[in-house]
Amino acid sequence: VKCFLLYNNVIECYFNYCSVVWHFSSKCNTYKIEKLQEKALRFIKLDFNSSYKLLLENCNKHPLYVVRIRKFMEAVYKISHDKYPLYLNALIKPKNVQINLRSDNNICIPQYKTVKYGKNSFTYSAPFYWNKLPNIIRNARSFSSFKTLLHDWVPSCKCGSCLQCNIINR
Repeated sequence: VKCFLLYNNVIECYFNYCSVVWHFSSKCNTYKIEKLQEKALRFIKLDFNSSYKLLLENCNKHPLYVVRIRKFMEAVYKISHDKYPLYLNALIKPKNVQINLRSDNNICIPQYKTVKYGKNSFTYSAPFYWNKLPNIIRNARSFSSFKTLLHDWVPSCKCGSCLQCNIINR
């Protein structure tokens, strides 16, 4: 129990510090940081045989990639509710739809020319993940309720080839 407190208070805070900024680092760096979390959790739990996915479940943790996406969504919520500096509002543009749809409160996903500087950028990823959020989370009235609802959300993907699937299925 003391080791787990040590992990939560000392180690995990370094993983989450400025995660929105370095979320866009290379796949290699993402795997390295996930491997560090895996080693720390294995050491604390003294579990050297189970899979990373099972280890995360036993520790009631999520992959750092998912945690970073959640932090990313918190930033988008603050931008869309004018709680961040105004110059960041230009990074996301709400969809202008004249009729009510089931998927209201969506953000326009811009076209990109390159994967490295287009698809792996804030202006593409923010609307992409925001539009994947259920409406009940996107339409939260306060930031605290948004965070509470977001805590249980995990981006769903079963493609088997994306970064998130590769991290979970190692």
